[in-house]
Amino acid sequence: MSTKPTDESEAFQVRRVGDIGIVTPLGDFEEIPPNLLEPATSMIMGSLNDVTHVVFNVANMRYLPSDFLALLIKCQKRVRGRGGELALCHVTPVHRELLRLTNLDTLWALYDTLDEAISALDGD
Repeated sequence: MSTKPTDESEAFQVRRVGDIGIVTPLGDFEEIPPNLLEPATSMIMGSLNDVTHVVFNVANMRYLPSDFLALLIKCQKRVRGRGGELALCHVTPVHRELLRLTNLDTLWALYDTLDEAISALDGD
């Protein structure tokens, strides 16, 4: 991201495909100013109130920092509470290694593309 976002809508895109919420960070998470983390988290959580599954599209992220992993865990608790799943797509080898080292790869399904993630979750 060439400029830092000034509000949560510039930091994340949230959309819906059927019963699946898709959250896309619009740049590296590290570029989000600290004062936007809570509003962005609230926006994301509010957007997920009526979906069963959630896919985080991490295509624009070089790294998965701890604040982002905390957001994923918070979202996972929300969707698992209603019988849904959280998945990640466009996961790079660097992402996969971090998730493996932290055992988070056992919590979330990892997909190469958004289409693969949607197809897998839609088939539940």
